Amino acid sequence: MIFFLAPTTSEERASAVVEQGKGFLYCISVAGVTGERESLPEELPKFIKQARTVTSLPLAVGFGISNEKHVREVSEYADGAIVGSALINVIKQAPPHEIEAEVRRFILKMKQATRKAATPI
Repeated sequence: MIFFLAPTTSEERASAVVEQGKGFLYCISVAGVTGERESLPEELPKFIKQARTVTSLPLAVGFGISNEKHVREVSEYADGAIVGSALINVIKQAPPHEIEAEVRRFILKMKQATRKAATPI
């Protein structure tokens, strides 16, 4: 099971999440709903830095990660970028016979945007 860690998570809850987490922690970039955004919160790097002080698990950032610029930014301080809503949009917009090719193209574009070992998830 992959646990979520949000900027609004209490210290008590964060301790429980970190203790039980396996694989990686899904770090929610913003308080609110998922979906594409123009920019990422200014406080996101600080949130990820804080999370690193309490766990050795890889940290993947999601909620609002929707383009290469976001993936490039997140790859500077996190281990992965979760592009779920953006990927769903690619699938919805592609003609049925081109879905697989469009998904591959999108994932490759996101992977090329990383500056280090961050991986779009």
